Amino acid sequence: MTKTDNFDIEGDYIPKHKWHPDKNLLKEDVSIVPVWVKLHGVPITAFSEDGLSVIATKLGTPLMLDSYTSDMCMQSWGRLSYARVMIELRADVDLKDKIGMAMPKITREGHYTCNVRVEYEWKPTRCLSCKVFGHIHEECPKNTCAGEKKTV
Repeated sequence: MTKTDNFDIEGDYIPKHKWHPDKNLLKEDVSIVPVWVKLHGVPITAFSEDGLSVIATKLGTPLMLDSYTSDMCMQSWGRLSYARVMIELRADVDLKDKIGMAMPKITREGHYTCNVRVEYEWKPTRCLSCKVFGHIHEECPKNTCAGEKKTV
């Protein structure tokens, strides 16, 4: 997992770009944002950096584990009731409440199924018609009716 250079201030996502004098200052459409998620009910056999990365891939692109979760993966003691992972969310992909998994039994004879509950620490506003973050469908600037003027 890699570290991200973007950040948020009081819930507002702030992308960080290198500036140069010819930079266009128009607002860019944001289709990918980093978000912290908590994974509840992760089986002990999957509570490792690789296991959590595989689970997080079902939600988006895993970026990094928080330091406490990472320590829990490396130590043989202690464990939170959840794992905290930063992922990249895509605006064109629906958010999931849970992830179904098939886990091998400890006896190595067959497998069992379990669900990992997903809690998003922040759910960015998302437009379902133009597939970007930052506004909802009802407020989409591309969604105006013919002959109708939008008031500001």
